[in-house]
Amino acid sequence: LIDWVDMETLIRRDGTCLTEASIRISNKSLQFLPIQLPKGADLLSLNVAGEASGANSTVRDGEAILLVPLIKTAPGQLSFVIEVVYERTLNGPLDSMNSLAFEGLKILDIPTAQTLWTFYVPDDYEPYWLTGNMEETTQTLREYSKLTSLEEERQQLRTLIVGDYDL
Repeated sequence: LIDWVDMETLIRRDGTCLTEASIRISNKSLQFLPIQLPKGADLLSLNVAGEASGANSTVRDGEAILLVPLIKTAPGQLSFVIEVVYERTLNGPLDSMNSLAFEGLKILDIPTAQTLWTFYVPDDYEPYWLTGNMEETTQTLREYSKLTSLEEERQQLRTLIVGDYDL
């Protein structure tokens, strides 16, 4: 299960977008995490549990897929983070567009409990109408969601170590 995906996208005035996606995962058996970058995106860097990594490329149903090598976590071990950084270019400079549509990184075959996505735009640019299946939240709520996930993992580890007994 993917605990959460936290994406941050910087939208530059020239229409280039730089996205960093942090994926928190506990892995008991998978060798690879299949992901799909948005069309036209270039992978800039990939880290698995803090270590630089590469990904294998393949094609599934005519779509390019990256297979990110995973480490296995045993009971009692913490989940780990995969960091994916990619860049893509919009259909022109930011000032020439009436609307923007974004497609994020897709994780295939594994359910994701929560996705958080923050956009950074030039100071004088104000998005005025947001649509889609995500809700606007504050930075505080975003961080709280991530901490709640980590606390749940801590409780699971505690139960593995001491059982249901109170200390």
